[in-house]
Amino acid sequence: MTEAEDQLPPPTGATPTDGAGGALVERTRRWTSVFSFSARERDTLAMRAALERRDAILRGVAAASERLFDIGPWRQRVPEVLRILGEATGSSRVYIFEVVGRRRGVSISQRFEWVAEGVVAQLGNPELEVMDMATAGFSRWSELLQAGEPVFGDIHEFPESEQALLESQDIESLLVQPIFAGGVWWGFMGFDACDAPKSWDPVEVDALRIASMLLGSAILREERESELRQGQKMEALGRMAGGIAHDFNNLLMVISGGVDLVRRGVAKGIDAEAIEKHVGLIESAAKQAAGLTRRLLDFSRRGEIRAKDFAPLEALQSMQDLVRQALGSDITVEIDAVEVAGEVRMDPVQFEQLVLNLAVNARDAMPNGGRFSIAVDEVDASDGRAVDDGVLEGRWIRLSFRDTGEGMPPEVQERIFEPFFTTKGRTKGTGLGLATVYGVVQSSGGMVSLSSEVGRGTEFRIYLPRSESNTSGEGGPTSSQGLEGSGRRVVVCDDHEPICEWVCGILEECGFEVRSADDGDAGLAVVEAGFEPDLLVSDVIMPGLSGPALAKRLQERMPGLATVFMSGFADDALAREGLDRATTTLLNKPFSRAQLLEAIATELARADAARA
Repeated sequence: MTEAEDQLPPPTGATPTDGAGGALVERTRRWTSVFSFSARERDTLAMRAALERRDAILRGVAAASERLFDIGPWRQRVPEVLRILGEATGSSRVYIFEVVGRRRGVSISQRFEWVAEGVVAQLGNPELEVMDMATAGFSRWSELLQAGEPVFGDIHEFPESEQALLESQDIESLLVQPIFAGGVWWGFMGFDACDAPKSWDPVEVDALRIASMLLGSAILREERESELRQGQKMEALGRMAGGIAHDFNNLLMVISGGVDLVRRGVAKGIDAEAIEKHVGLIESAAKQAAGLTRRLLDFSRRGEIRAKDFAPLEALQSMQDLVRQALGSDITVEIDAVEVAGEVRMDPVQFEQLVLNLAVNARDAMPNGGRFSIAVDEVDASDGRAVDDGVLEGRWIRLSFRDTGEGMPPEVQERIFEPFFTTKGRTKGTGLGLATVYGVVQSSGGMVSLSSEVGRGTEFRIYLPRSESNTSGEGGPTSSQGLEGSGRRVVVCDDHEPICEWVCGILEECGFEVRSADDGDAGLAVVEAGFEPDLLVSDVIMPGLSGPALAKRLQERMPGLATVFMSGFADDALAREGLDRATTTLLNKPFSRAQLLEAIATELARADAARA
């Protein structure tokens, strides 16, 4: 027995059996041996548990990194990434905050969240929306995170200014790692422990720092790709600009000439049939101009994908002029199709971008001119060429794009769909055109194949699944025939006076009592002066109070107020104002009298049904 063992007290309940205390000594030795073994075992088990937790976190970071760099927008992949990291770390809650303002201090908003079972979610908590970090008492966090340092520990050891908000979320301890995108502090990723305090091993802190760095890389990559795609889009628009200006000038000539003929005809007293002919030409030119403007707005818009059923052949025929302008006058365009009535389901704007990207690629392959042909047919997996292309079972709409250009060697064909791969000069391409085509087709459930030979041109074959939907049209909206406005009041707001006068005139003809206003503030003043409308017809973007803001103010006073918006911009104007396009009645300018009355009839019927 060592001297240390001799100093140990006997086990509880030990009693000597003889005067020499031999039994006591022996039992004490055995007790000491058992005690020493148990301590070593506990240390071993604790070390093993720590290593297992560390390994789980490392495996989680590896799995999360694979998901972050899958195909598709990073925002779509984040929920799965947070789940993986949350389960790997044993956290109660994992979340991401984004820096949303820096002008008068740093403001942050929570964007994503994963919570374990039984944990209260905080996404949507108004205290975490556009939160000024300094005002909320988190200046320390702001300084550390901007310097690239994590924030972690038991919150009861944090400054008092930070504790109240954290305690209100039942947080015991946390780890927060900064996210940087291209050297700029983008936001942070956090891990909460709500059941009990959690300590963080340095290796775990570093591993989760890697996860935040990978997320920052994914964000930066997508931002740069978006910028390059936008540059490529502007390149295509630049090519079309001359042709578009030419078309617009022709349309304006028809409109102004038609107006002159009508004016002179009225002065001379010519018959109504002749005047109607001139008016018809004006109306046709206006519709063509509106269609061209709408196509440009759709082509330039960013945002959500809106898939619908449409016929590719009709879409190709309607955009022939755009394709010709993108190719240039020295390249002829041919569209060849057997009877193809089939439809596909995808975003029509993405389809136009796909076609224009292929047209621009063909143009670059034919610097001295040539022929660009597009063929459309409907096939199944038994078609000879489809078999060679490895098409799966089903019905497909095949679009073949062929040029008579320089062609590609096999080594280029193998890499042609890789992002940023290009054989053009540094200033002549982004390397994203064909990668974009591939991504659009894949996301629509289709496939792409190509054939090319140096000196003999290239053919891209795109297979899109044929839509089985037979809903070529939806149930018609409420009829506006004989719309009776007698007894109903309307406020019309638009900062463009001729439009406001035109809308007011139509509504007055239908018997509505109308008040006009040239902006949202004036519209609000009309109502505050005592005019209570049954309907608001308003532009979306106006100086001062916007149309959606005006509608919100009026609906607080008159719940269920029927509202029709007008806009000369793409639908994202509504999104910026916090309105859902799917549940908002919006008329895209220019619109016709019939479209205006149809929208008003539908909206009034909806409001009446809601009040019933």
